[in-house]
Amino acid sequence: MSEIENKTGYDRLAWFYHRYWGARYHAAAFPVIERLFLTRMSADAALLDLCCGTGHLTQRLVDRGYRVTGIDASEPMLRFARAALPKSDFIAADARAFSLASHFQGALSTFDSLNHLLSSDALTLAFRNVHAALRPGGLFLFDLNMEEAYRSEWGKASAIVEEDHLCIVQGGYDSTRRIGRTEITLFHRADLWQRAEITLLQKCHSPEEV
Repeated sequence: MSEIENKTGYDRLAWFYHRYWGARYHAAAFPVIERLFLTRMSADAALLDLCCGTGHLTQRLVDRGYRVTGIDASEPMLRFARAALPKSDFIAADARAFSLASHFQGALSTFDSLNHLLSSDALTLAFRNVHAALRPGGLFLFDLNMEEAYRSEWGKASAIVEEDHLCIVQGGYDSTRRIGRTEITLFHRADLWQRAEITLLQKCHSPEEV
């Protein structure tokens, strides 16, 4: 499996991610983003939200008066972002392959998005692209899951059950390959029940690699 399969997984998962995951994570993370990042940005700074997903962080930043450009590889995820923020710029692009002028005072990539890049070379490409998009002295804030998280969290399972949908999430971690695997089973009822099986992979990049 590759980054392409991860993208396809998020294409199929977009509605569920938008409803349950993005808002919950960023509500918890935003105070840290404020302290480490926003205190160093000017009031109307141009910011890059890399792997913006369905736009939860973008929305919070726009509400603060920042000019935000969002990038994500998944068009279905971006549809939610564009619907919520029609005046903001969203670009469908791979983190490894985008190219923007050196316009941004700061860039962010949150919710362990960069762990979905499955090699050091892929991570390097993303970092280079961000660096090229930043003005001199620009700041890049990102998070990555480290091995402690994969060992403690990826063996757990959870489920959400509603009248018209069901989601089961199970994980596992291969410490030899340093790969975290998330298996998602989705049932969604339109006229008939539909089932989707989604697998997402993450790479545990060591601090030395980063």
